[in-house]
Amino acid sequence: MRESRHQKFVWTIRHDCALVDSVLALGDMLADPIRSYPRTKFWASVSDELHLTHQLARNSRQCRDRFNLLFSRALLVPAELRRSPPLSSNPLPASVAAGPISRGTVYDESSEADLPIPSEMVLESRLQMCVRRFRFGNGRSLELNNSGNLNNNINNNNNNNNSSNNSNNLSIINASNAAAAADRLATTIASHGPVLESPPPPPRTGALHELIHPPDSPSQTTVARPEARFADLALIHSQLHHVHSVLGTLTTDVAQLKAQVTQLQQCLSQRDGGDESGCAKQE
Repeated sequence: MRESRHQKFVWTIRHDCALVDSVLALGDMLADPIRSYPRTKFWASVSDELHLTHQLARNSRQCRDRFNLLFSRALLVPAELRRSPPLSSNPLPASVAAGPISRGTVYDESSEADLPIPSEMVLESRLQMCVRRFRFGNGRSLELNNSGNLNNNINNNNNNNNSSNNSNNLSIINASNAAAAADRLATTIASHGPVLESPPPPPRTGALHELIHPPDSPSQTTVARPEARFADLALIHSQLHHVHSVLGTLTTDVAQLKAQVTQLQQCLSQRDGGDESGCAKQE
């Protein structure tokens, strides 16, 4: 019983590879909230897959904690630094070498930990697959990588070239779309008619400051006139129409004022004439 309990909590490279394979096989569950939330459903499925496929008894919490440890190391520590150091070349003491061999079954922790480098390389390659496929969300919950956020959640690990290529492709696509839009706009303007030139500037009035400091000759200063557009012409036309209506209203008001002034003048003249006739009668 003691041996089985000890074996339950030991993770070797073979066990880690089996765990990573199970996570990769069930990774599509993370895309479905009903099947993966809460995350205990996902890790329970990983535990079942580990037991059925690789005959390893690990509960969901052990699977989650072990994978989070491996995945965090894969994200933060380079692969060449994660490899185990070489075995010591010092010979064993004579007392240990000549010691008696126990008949009982003793679990040797180094029996699977000292696997050759290819096994470690296989584990590292599978962890890199996890790095490209998964990421840590809020609360260190495992989530699938989005195509647009692939490089933001693996600390820019060996993906700078991909991001630069994607940006170049997007810039090329945007440039082609802009050129096509410019061609369509030019075709539309040409079909509606020629572009009208802006009116010339008004003549100078010979103000005092211009007499003291005469402006430069037109040959010396070139004014860049913006090209007129149909939207600008329509706006100017509407503004002129509004000004014309306001001027018409003002003209009507001025005419009414003139009529009132004329009536007042007539009344005053009649009043003055009546006063003079009254004075003559009194005399």
